[in-house]
Amino acid sequence: MQAKNKNHVLYKKYFGLERRDWFIVIVLLTIIFARIMIWYWPADSFIFYDKLHHIYYGILLLLVVLIMDRKLHHVLLVPFGIAIGLIVDEVTFLLPLIYDSGKAAYFSFPSVFGIFILVLVVFIFRDQILWGLEKID
Repeated sequence: MQAKNKNHVLYKKYFGLERRDWFIVIVLLTIIFARIMIWYWPADSFIFYDKLHHIYYGILLLLVVLIMDRKLHHVLLVPFGIAIGLIVDEVTFLLPLIYDSGKAAYFSFPSVFGIFILVLVVFIFRDQILWGLEKID
């Protein structure tokens, strides 16, 4: 795979981190932000009663990023990381392992463990995930 070339755009450093590592930071910050918002949002809010989960926002944002011009790959890293973070955060909640639909389900062991596993997979395959987003030099 060409991404092993240390001159490739994935390995460019910004503020001490390579772009591929910034991607993981953005994904993690998105998951943390989503979890904090779920924790502090009132349980009687319309947010918990609607059927529009944040995975749908992540998928919509992902589709927008994928149709954008690849020349904007430097800018698209942030919304792409946010989209992946939103999707990863919600996927384990939608699995049939979690039967409760309340706030506590987001912080149950299957949900947190599933997030850990999915973030680990994203971390391991971050070069492959970012390959389609990056402009090939």
